[in-house]
Amino acid sequence: MSRNLLILGGNGFIGAETVKQFIQTGKYDITVVNRGRWPWDYEETVKKHVKCIICDREKDDLASCFGDLVNVHYEAVIDFSGYVPQVVQKAIEFLDGRFGLYIYISTDSVYEVCAKSHDGLTREEDAVRPADLGEQQRLNEKDQYGHKKLECEELIVLEHEKRKFPYLFLRLCDVFGSRNSEEKWWQYQIWIKFYDVIAKPIYLPQQLADMPSSYVTNEDVARTVVAILESPNSAIYNQAFNLAWDDVFTLRQLLTDMMSEYGRNPNEIQFEDSMQYWFYFPSVKRGPISTEKSKRMLGFTTTPWREAFEKTFYFYEAALRNNAKDREPVIEEMLREVVDETQHDQFRQAIAANCANESR
Repeated sequence: MSRNLLILGGNGFIGAETVKQFIQTGKYDITVVNRGRWPWDYEETVKKHVKCIICDREKDDLASCFGDLVNVHYEAVIDFSGYVPQVVQKAIEFLDGRFGLYIYISTDSVYEVCAKSHDGLTREEDAVRPADLGEQQRLNEKDQYGHKKLECEELIVLEHEKRKFPYLFLRLCDVFGSRNSEEKWWQYQIWIKFYDVIAKPIYLPQQLADMPSSYVTNEDVARTVVAILESPNSAIYNQAFNLAWDDVFTLRQLLTDMMSEYGRNPNEIQFEDSMQYWFYFPSVKRGPISTEKSKRMLGFTTTPWREAFEKTFYFYEAALRNNAKDREPVIEEMLREVVDETQHDQFRQAIAANCANESR
């Protein structure tokens, strides 16, 4: 008998990869709730294999969205799209008594609004807000995303105490991999590939360029989520876990690896110390996170760095040639935010020539 699974979100590059890995087990009857947008090839690889409920969690009535599925009981709920506590509470109240485990996909940004009291890697127990309310407000205003995600965690703990369901928080650092709808990695890669045409130094804020940071791949996150349900263990419930490589990296290292893959000498490319639009990594300033607990209790493992790097790099190389639907929004954004107007035609021509040459 198939096991019922409810995925809130599931169409982004972390959620969809997780759904794909669940589909591959052949054990689950999966319902996915999102706004109905399926980028990349997710219509074929995900949507066709699951029940789809189109719903805006912030605006829509969940009972109306679920229709005939309103009374289904789910072994687990995996929440990829809960960004504010109101929508998380709305889901928990609607599903009350009809689910087992609640897995909330959180972030290491929660530590940005907390009071870390030690040096070294950030541990799960460091997610404690400052006692001083003024300091709380200052940190919350500085990182609204981390503040709201921590509010969601705090809300789930309160609901757990009231309704007695088990939960897990998976705190992700900066995630990369194929099919990233935010195109962070891809945009850096395009800028390096067409650096001579764009004719503009790559923005590399000096205060962030050499800051050690944690990273993880979407595939490693997905594999961990699947393993949690495939090997149930109540000893891990009602806790938070950091997911990341043991190795830490810097933005400069990441860009240098991209340059090397293109056969470019890093000395040939100029950088600009700018906090303008173009810097994506790292997304946090508190530094790397510890995965000791995840390795010990979840058996968490990661793909070797070089293997993950090359897979991601060459996925986007192929997508630049073959995937006009997902390529075009990235190019348009670069034209707006990076490429000077005088270079627009040359940039477009270079993209077209690359597609034509590679397709021969």
